[in-house]
Amino acid sequence: MITTRSNTTSNKIQPPPNVYISNDVTDEGLNDSLPSPYLRSPIDGSFQSYNLAESSYIKPHKNLTFSYVPYFNTLQHGTLGRSDSFLMGTLHLNYEKYQQVKSIDLNFKGYERTSWTKTQGRTKFVYSGEHIIANKHYRIWSSPTKDETEILNLDVPFKVRLPYDLPDTLKTHLGEVYYSLRAIVNLKGSLISSTHTVEIHCPLKRTLVLDSDNSKLYKFHGESESITYTFVLPPAKNVNIGVYISIPMRIRFLRPGISIERIELAIKTNMKFRCNTNNTCKVSKRSGEAIIPRQELQYLNPIINNVKGDCIKTISFWIPRETLPTYYGRYITISHVLCIKIILLGIERTVHIEESINIANIQKSFDVELPPPPAPPRFLNPKAFSLYLTTCGDRINYLVQNSIDSDSISFEDRDVEAAAAIVTQLYQSHIKKRTQSLSDEISSPYLYDGSMISKFPPITINTLFTGLLSHCH
Repeated sequence: MITTRSNTTSNKIQPPPNVYISNDVTDEGLNDSLPSPYLRSPIDGSFQSYNLAESSYIKPHKNLTFSYVPYFNTLQHGTLGRSDSFLMGTLHLNYEKYQQVKSIDLNFKGYERTSWTKTQGRTKFVYSGEHIIANKHYRIWSSPTKDETEILNLDVPFKVRLPYDLPDTLKTHLGEVYYSLRAIVNLKGSLISSTHTVEIHCPLKRTLVLDSDNSKLYKFHGESESITYTFVLPPAKNVNIGVYISIPMRIRFLRPGISIERIELAIKTNMKFRCNTNNTCKVSKRSGEAIIPRQELQYLNPIINNVKGDCIKTISFWIPRETLPTYYGRYITISHVLCIKIILLGIERTVHIEESINIANIQKSFDVELPPPPAPPRFLNPKAFSLYLTTCGDRINYLVQNSIDSDSISFEDRDVEAAAAIVTQLYQSHIKKRTQSLSDEISSPYLYDGSMISKFPPITINTLFTGLLSHCH
């Protein structure tokens, strides 16, 4: 079987624009904008503070606690990747008696760690590996004097920059990538302890940002003894997490008496774990399976010489939210393969196709504009609709019965341009109102997912002309 691949901008087999991007890329409460460290309550104007859950603490301290920026549930702010991103929050010091504090530091650390066991007879072998991804120190407070400052209660807001190109937080049963944040309160030297520390988990989410220059769809072709096929994948084979992606396909039959029984799709995740002694452990699993039965397939041309025409279908394929992102580290490698199986009728043969893909949290860096209002059609002349009275007698009776000035509505052909302008104005007003109402429900920035237009109620001819009449009244 021969397979060729290429990037394409052809319009022959194309999905709708932006069908691969969803606003699910950002967790609830995580905004790409950098908020003020303190936000007032929209109810009473008071300051609010969101404390971390007890499960977030690795090493707690009774006098030291962390809190999020108000109205957020993460310390990460900004798009983690190749752009600036920050850790923002507040460290709270609450002592029962005064403490002489010199300074307060933060230590941010990232780890890649693996561990698994193998048993041979009565002997158990443990394999493990650990690699430090990041290790950054930040000073967030110093005593304003040369000597120590006596502190009983103190709130220290912080905003520190994260290193670039950090991977996502991920966890499997054999390995994980995780981050921790430790606060160190440096005290005046004593016989007991000169520091107080508290350590918390600090999960991060990496985002792949696509720009308008990286929008070419990826097309690959293949051929077997019985069929040729073409599939179209998202740009650069980048697949988002927690969304439906559209995969247009075209299959051509090369032999008579052959058709398709069904098409099966699945994502195969291959994980490879390594340790300090170069031993490896490999794990594979399948997820996001889908089956397209023959009843859902369409054929372009009728049967000629017992050979069916091209089979076409745009497959909607769900990428589960629990799918791990693609990752290549020192001790952990996670890769993904899109598996396609075409089961044929009329021949005992199955075509297997595998194509590597990159799974990540994806966001677009450019805005999607609303479509402009449609141009007025030629049949906009009100005489063509029963909504308007066409005879002179009917018009006079209507105006007399409804006490309408005969000069307020004109039914002449020369007024078609004015009517079209009013219809366009009504359409734009409708779009503006609907957009304003949606902005209260969708967090910014809103990422178009291919179904935005369906959120607007349909505008029928009757709706437009009813509005036109009310405007004229």
